[in-house]
Amino acid sequence: MPGPNGGQIIRWFVGLGAGGQPQQIQVQTDFVNAFNNDPANKDKAYIALEIYDNKVAANILKTQIAAGNAPDIIGPVGVEGLNLFIDQLADLQPLIDSTGYDMSKYPAALA
Repeated sequence: MPGPNGGQIIRWFVGLGAGGQPQQIQVQTDFVNAFNNDPANKDKAYIALEIYDNKVAANILKTQIAAGNAPDIIGPVGVEGLNLFIDQLADLQPLIDSTGYDMSKYPAALA
């Protein structure tokens, strides 16, 4: 089922790090709104932002993974959250580096 802009839904799970902080929530929400409303992304991708309280996020993510319903993107992730899921996450940095993908178009606050 496509998202409201006709694009494939990309689920972004937040809650294993500082992403649940009020100032970070606004940055993430602004990014998602800008992405989803950009005409260049129409019919391509729609980001569905899922923000969970850090106290319950790990259990929710474990349940989603066990049910075969893992999100597409997880982050920001703190050290504890990373260690809980280290064997189940893909590190994209080597792919970014090897392709020379330009990350400068993304807000540094999301890094």
